[in-house]
Amino acid sequence: MMLKPMRIVASAALSLFVIGANSVRAEEGPTYERDVRPIFAAHCFRCHGEKSRKAELSLSSAAGVRIGGESGKVIVPKKAKESLLYKLVLAGDMPPEEDKRLTTREIATITKWIEGGARFAEQPHDSVATAQHEVLPILYRRCVMCHGPEYQQGELDVRNKTSLLKGGVTGPALVESKPNKSLMVTRVRDRLCPPKADIGEAGIEPTTPEELKILVKWIASGAPYKKVKPEVGTLHGDSLVSEADRDFWSFRPPVRSRLPAVKQTHLVRTPVDVFLLSKLESNGLTFAEEANRFALLRRAVFALTGLPPSPEQVSRFISDQPPDAYERLIDRLLASPRYGEKWARFWLDLAGYADSEGKRQADMIRPYAYRYRDYVIRAFNADMGYDTFLMEQLAGDELVDYADAKSRSPEVIDKLVATGFLRMAPDGTSADPVNRFSDRVEVIADEIDVLGRGVMGLTLKCARCHSHKYDPIPQRDYYRFVAIFKGAYDEYDWLTPQPFTNQWKMAKRRHLEVALPDEIDEIAVHNAPLHEQITKLQAKQKNEQDKQQAKKVGNAIKKLKAQLREAPRIRALWDRGRPSPTYVYRRGVETQPGRLVGPGVLTVLTDGKTRFVVEPPPHASPKTGRRLALAKWLTQSDHPLTARVFVNRIWHQHFGKGIVASLDNFGKLGTPPSHPELLDWLAVEFVQSGWSVKDLHRLIMTSTAYRQRSALTEQHEKLDPENRLVSRMPMRRLRAEEVRDSILFVSGRLSDQPFGKPDPVEIRKDGLVTSKASRGGWRRSIYVRHRRKEMPTILETFDLPQMNPNCTQRMDSTVVSQPLHLLNNKMIYELSRAFAERIEHEVVAEFAKTQSPQSEFLQIQLQDKIARAYLLAYGRTATDVELVTGVLAVDRLTRQWQQQDMDDSHAGQHALADFCHVLLNSAAFLYVD
Repeated sequence: MMLKPMRIVASAALSLFVIGANSVRAEEGPTYERDVRPIFAAHCFRCHGEKSRKAELSLSSAAGVRIGGESGKVIVPKKAKESLLYKLVLAGDMPPEEDKRLTTREIATITKWIEGGARFAEQPHDSVATAQHEVLPILYRRCVMCHGPEYQQGELDVRNKTSLLKGGVTGPALVESKPNKSLMVTRVRDRLCPPKADIGEAGIEPTTPEELKILVKWIASGAPYKKVKPEVGTLHGDSLVSEADRDFWSFRPPVRSRLPAVKQTHLVRTPVDVFLLSKLESNGLTFAEEANRFALLRRAVFALTGLPPSPEQVSRFISDQPPDAYERLIDRLLASPRYGEKWARFWLDLAGYADSEGKRQADMIRPYAYRYRDYVIRAFNADMGYDTFLMEQLAGDELVDYADAKSRSPEVIDKLVATGFLRMAPDGTSADPVNRFSDRVEVIADEIDVLGRGVMGLTLKCARCHSHKYDPIPQRDYYRFVAIFKGAYDEYDWLTPQPFTNQWKMAKRRHLEVALPDEIDEIAVHNAPLHEQITKLQAKQKNEQDKQQAKKVGNAIKKLKAQLREAPRIRALWDRGRPSPTYVYRRGVETQPGRLVGPGVLTVLTDGKTRFVVEPPPHASPKTGRRLALAKWLTQSDHPLTARVFVNRIWHQHFGKGIVASLDNFGKLGTPPSHPELLDWLAVEFVQSGWSVKDLHRLIMTSTAYRQRSALTEQHEKLDPENRLVSRMPMRRLRAEEVRDSILFVSGRLSDQPFGKPDPVEIRKDGLVTSKASRGGWRRSIYVRHRRKEMPTILETFDLPQMNPNCTQRMDSTVVSQPLHLLNNKMIYELSRAFAERIEHEVVAEFAKTQSPQSEFLQIQLQDKIARAYLLAYGRTATDVELVTGVLAVDRLTRQWQQQDMDDSHAGQHALADFCHVLLNSAAFLYVD
């Protein structure tokens, strides 16, 4: 049946409305219960009834019709053409099936009902609550910064009706039924509140005319107020998420399956091989041959340390003959302090780590963010269980009682530092005067996005504006998730990440000590002894009779206070135990609050009949316990996503492609797993191993699959062109940090100094950004300042990602700027000379050990230099052809330098430097086989 043109249907409906429909008693007009609900039952309840509230709209009850859904109210009484329901019905968008569409007479009935005021047989009981919760968000949004939990100027608190009636020093703010006598109206109307001088400061924005109308209407109606419980999960199931939704593969707990049978059992080294080989054999394939020892060494060393193998590592591994030599190599690499530096970068990508705030042009520096970077490095080196690692980052402040200065310890401070994970998203709310309400909401949304895609493998942010289009994540669930963070991230009760540039009074709370964490952002961690000294000196100054002596004591106090201001601090997130209400923002617009919701996790990842239990920790300082409850839920052994997502990421790092290729999307639009049984087996094994990341590396890297050659054959191209079956080892280009660090390493200019403040960068007039060297050379890239708008050029050139808000998967490009940088950059050339100098020094040192005649050294030194260059650059011995070619090349370059009136010694040094420069530009240097 063809849908009639909208104007014809509308015309017919309005005509019938004018003459009156036979099925409706004209003298009374239609009501919802008698006339409209039967139409909805016939056409709409399948999608918008109690059992299935699509877009959170239920048309099966009077309350549901009045409240509306995600897009707001669907009925505007007496205004049919402005009612969303009317528009959707006329457009044929609702219901979507042609055979269910409404008749002209049914549309006329609905039209007459709306135009007649949308009458109900009984007034819904929720009208009071609806009015109340249209008002409270306005007060929270516009007034709480001055009259709320942190400040109560004029002794006024606007967060509930009782305090409004009580008022402040100037009298009651609210007079029921009398808006013109209510100070909360008159002061706004007369533009006395907020004071003009404060507008724009700390997020204060004036009340809009529309908002003022809502306040006036509420007061005029008697300021009705009824306590409403936030909507949370119940024990009675959920109409928005079905059992069929929960049956999707990634929403079910992982189950360890039996190892499949394989024919080529001699190729099996670990259970990983069994799963892969089974699928390879069923597709007429098998593993590729094992890579040679040099390739295996370079592959493993880069994989676990991010650096080339040293000559000592090469010599040790090549000469190590026992069958388990490779396994022992892996153990040595996992024990290296360089391991944490390599793998911390992997996690910092997910966290969105940066040493600046971003968002604004000022891109303010985060002076203490590096402490979180150091925490992550230490955690990986210590093989902290992933469950503990997550627990501390999500709720470290709720795990310990840090309010008591006596109980503080490095372990306690570490748990506070860990919460920096939730402080890494771009945050421009310090950039006075643009700390707007909408800016704060964006920061929270970014952190939810980081957690969702990074840890859970789900695009939660899609549900911010409406229920997820593909995954069973209602918009309500998104805001329940937001409510979990409300004790710490509260858009109504905001703490800026840095002090304002002016001295406005609200900035003072940013700089207090750890013992008073409910009032701080960046927490001083080592200043308790300074406080004690200052207190003693102040007492001494007070009792000192000698003015000159008192002056000396005063100067000493000033010096200690200066030290106190410079005390090391940390960037943390902490719960203040006073969460504001959480409303569902219709269409994601923060000025359109809908239903009140409480904290909760994603319903599809539960049985739908279990409450989200939150128990405040037994601490001296108040805490909600919400994030701790979330952390415990995420680290349950049978959680459907946590272990799966993480082991898939580790697999991706080693094989270049995840078992689930869409690393941050395990939902219905994500890529199905290539080896689902293997993924689940690894997830279960990971949990049962104590969430050990090092054990996971060992399990993967000691497999036959990992030891394969990377050579591509015709059979591979035909049967496994994308290497989804892992029929060979993929070749990969070095990451940005690995390129820079490797050049420094082979040139002998890489400093191994760990931790601490990031190394500064230098910005040239032409825009080139380089890191500054320290006394020991240049430190690893992870220790270079990562300011969002001033990233070192070499790192950006080789695809270091922008953290907006984070990076879940790095992209490798091949662009002309990369070879041009390596070829023409002055620093690269200088490091090539340092590379050559290192070769000269090491060859001479090696020759000195042999006690051979000097004449013999002169004959073989150039060949030895070429051999040493290959060993340092490629981690392997040079072939005979490479040695001959290298000697000829350096000889020819030497003659060219000599033609420029350079003496033989300097000409030879420049020629060797040129040769080293060529090696640094080669594919063999930039790629790992």
